[in-house]
Amino acid sequence: MGQEVEMRGSAYRLLGGFAALALVWVAVYWAVEPPAPPITFGGAPDAADPITEGDDGTIDPTTPVAQPDRRGPPVEPPEFEAYEVKTGDTFQSIARARYGSARHAEAVARANPFVSPDRLRAGQTLRLPVDPTNVQGRPVAQEAPPEPPLPAEYVVKRGDTLTGIAKAFYGTTREADRIFEANRDRLRSRDSLRAGQVILLPPRGTPPGSG
Repeated sequence: MGQEVEMRGSAYRLLGGFAALALVWVAVYWAVEPPAPPITFGGAPDAADPITEGDDGTIDPTTPVAQPDRRGPPVEPPEFEAYEVKTGDTFQSIARARYGSARHAEAVARANPFVSPDRLRAGQTLRLPVDPTNVQGRPVAQEAPPEPPLPAEYVVKRGDTLTGIAKAFYGTTREADRIFEANRDRLRSRDSLRAGQVILLPPRGTPPGSG
């Protein structure tokens, strides 16, 4: 009887030890385990949360995006007219009849890239460029902006030289001689400039001495 009681006591103590270990393990788990991230379902962010540009690479939708400049020089578009092939026609004969020279046969071929010159047939329709030198578009020559007018006179500043003045106003030092010739009555030599002196600037393109 006493042995049975002792065995039950041992069993209770063993169960109590397991229960204590379980409690300790639970306490350690909740103390060490990081909080789980909030559950999200993907898709667009909440409209109430503004999207800002930051280190994570997100982009502020209100930031303007620079668009590439696709503008180029103006182009004169080509013009074409229809031509019905006749029996015996070739690109050379068509070019000779249309443009007065068989050398424009290449223009006819370029205007009809999917037509074989060896398989022309009567009744076939070709495209002929109105201008054989403009088959794919031709850049329009743009006039250079007019150069600003030169001042009639210039007040010499400290450190000025004729070559420096020529470079500043004419874009080349070679005009220094013209400036000197136009100021023969004011300059004893090319190196006699002095601060505060007024010299004449001859118009562009005038011969020396005519200013």
